Amino acid sequence: MTNPLVNLSNLYMVLKFEYPISLIKIIDSELFILAKNLKSSLLVDKHIKDRTAQKTYLCRVNGEFPTERITVDKPIDSASKKIGMFWVDCDNGKEALTEFERISFNGKTSLVKCFPKTGRTHQIRIHLQYLGYPIVNDPLYNQPTVWGPSNGKNGIYEFSKKQIEENFLKIHTFEAWIIKQESSENEIDEKETVSKYDTSDIAAKRKNSQDDQNDNKKQKIEFNLVKSSNEVDDEFEADPSLPAFDGTKLTKDDECFECKQIYRDPVRSELTMYLHALSYKFDDLEFKTEFPLWAREDFNG
Repeated sequence: MTNPLVNLSNLYMVLKFEYPISLIKIIDSELFILAKNLKSSLLVDKHIKDRTAQKTYLCRVNGEFPTERITVDKPIDSASKKIGMFWVDCDNGKEALTEFERISFNGKTSLVKCFPKTGRTHQIRIHLQYLGYPIVNDPLYNQPTVWGPSNGKNGIYEFSKKQIEENFLKIHTFEAWIIKQESSENEIDEKETVSKYDTSDIAAKRKNSQDDQNDNKKQKIEFNLVKSSNEVDDEFEADPSLPAFDGTKLTKDDECFECKQIYRDPVRSELTMYLHALSYKFDDLEFKTEFPLWAREDFNG
């Protein structure tokens, strides 16, 4: 399986030239709204802009979420424009309102329905962090080492904006993706590099990643089989007047740092988050998606 977010983005780029489109993008959701004509597109966009769309999301959070329905109305402002992180800021933030309702609790985590009434960036994730029930695998807002011991609960941040940004960059560094470094002038120890960034399960992760790549190749092959054998894409037809690629002229810079690195591929668990767009409703028109696997009653995560 490939990253759903990437699939949606690619589909959007292809179809936007043919149809007016409203695209709801969220990691691991696959909620895609396609308007077949301008009238429908304007209707959907108007509901979203006027905040009259009824939006429902699902998420899985740490701990036992309260049984009563909870409303959070804390304003949100940017904590780091460089990284794209936000936080609760009652003085400078923009209004934000989210309602939450618990569905179930499995002893470790809770399944929660979310009803955002405004559309601030990362609104649901930030308001859950504020309540002290962050999304289980949220790479931004479930990181006490980034935000401080309180992890943003009740809007308490032990670090400044600059410190939060620095803390995040220390964790999410490109070195964590390196699985091999060829010897260089500094004679980097490959074993030390691997152990330093906790990649003991690299073999398994790379196998899973290879399986994903094989699935992707299979999908491409199946797609090509559907195309007519005599179909010609003029846009991508090679220009005979241009020189062909000559592999003998390819050169490699032995001092190039990037050329010496071998990076591991991300696995699905690193590309998904337990936050899911369940439905968008515009008057009598409703778009729905299925419950994800992590929303099942027997889920142990």
